[in-house]
Amino acid sequence: MPIHLVAEVIANLPSNTNLLYTFAGLAVAICLQAWASGRSNPRDRDMHGRTVLLVGGFTPTGLTILTQLAQRGAQVVAITPKLADPLPQLIIPALRSTSGNELLFTEECDLRSPASIQAFCNLLIKASNGTGANSEPPRLDAIIFAHEYTHIGTAYGASASARAKDVEEREQRSLATFMMSTLLLPLLLRAPPERDVRIINVVNPYYAAAVATFDPTTPLTMKTVSVSQLEGDRSLRSIVFARHFQRVVNALASPVAPPTDETLAQVSVTPPTNSNISFVAACPGFSRWETIAPLFGASTQSLLGVLLYALLYPLIFIFAKSATASAHTPLYTLFMPTAMRSRQENVPKIQGGHLYRECAVVQVPTQQGVLLMSEESIGRAVWESYEKGLEAWKKREEEELKDLAVESKKKPSEATSPPPPPGPSGKMKQT
Repeated sequence: MPIHLVAEVIANLPSNTNLLYTFAGLAVAICLQAWASGRSNPRDRDMHGRTVLLVGGFTPTGLTILTQLAQRGAQVVAITPKLADPLPQLIIPALRSTSGNELLFTEECDLRSPASIQAFCNLLIKASNGTGANSEPPRLDAIIFAHEYTHIGTAYGASASARAKDVEEREQRSLATFMMSTLLLPLLLRAPPERDVRIINVVNPYYAAAVATFDPTTPLTMKTVSVSQLEGDRSLRSIVFARHFQRVVNALASPVAPPTDETLAQVSVTPPTNSNISFVAACPGFSRWETIAPLFGASTQSLLGVLLYALLYPLIFIFAKSATASAHTPLYTLFMPTAMRSRQENVPKIQGGHLYRECAVVQVPTQQGVLLMSEESIGRAVWESYEKGLEAWKKREEEELKDLAVESKKKPSEATSPPPPPGPSGKMKQT
């Protein structure tokens, strides 16, 4: 029987021509998939003794980054809205066990609440090593904002209320990055100048779609534009903010020029100093689960979105990135050496304020995009628009908390109110 079975299989094998076409097609698909996955991270770094604050660490890309940092011995503080969430409670102990790294922690911080962000940053700033005059600020070597990378909004069928909710969520994620960066800046400035500090904002790949319509003073909230333009505006705004933040820290690191006599014909100018803080924007490209799936609505339990995603999955698998491939560029910007620590001329150094994609520095497309990145006034306008948006966000939360407090006071009073008086028949009145 086995001999007859083998003979039957051999007799029904495709012809040599069909086999050739099959293997050629598989080879082309493998090559396309390798090309679409982008460049792998060529750098590595010993992270023992370094502390990394990871925001958005429980997204697919964030989990990959968290795993890589745990394997390299870093102390990681991952942000979660609630400590009681089941995902952190499952992931962190598992990573501690598999990596042998016990320095993995979660801290509660709801990025949808300015008060929660303020409380977390205050707690982190007040923490210190030692007591009295020997106290030192807590060590923080890197901040990775991975929460802004996930796509927001579907390409079809969204109602007006859903689009308005998406616009609000985009604004909240960007403002959370701005608020946490500015609140923790005093802590980072207190670090020794020889310490290398990185701030990495992981952005979505739609920034090129917003170059033509970009307004630095006002975020794009129009209902007639496409989701890609709205996402691109958020991404481009984050990229411009990273460039301006780097200008600010470089200015703070530069020594103050002494007052000069106006009568002197020649005034010595002190060259600007690069800060030990490097703020970069890292774009991983198009991810399967964080870009394509939300675009189709497959991540929101939409039946049509799940069907579309399933039907197109062979193409998505080839041309979109996995979470592992998406993490290469953020990790590359974290592992790159600085000019201060590496003297080798042929080794790329970290360049603060720049955009990284496919493990390399890239420019925002078109001449207008280059102008957006180079003009300081545009970066200042984005910073000021974030400040205005943050103030409005805080006021909205205060009003919501006041309304909740009023409602909570009404409910106990209604529950403890005396029963209605009896009716004429001596029984309780029916309501």
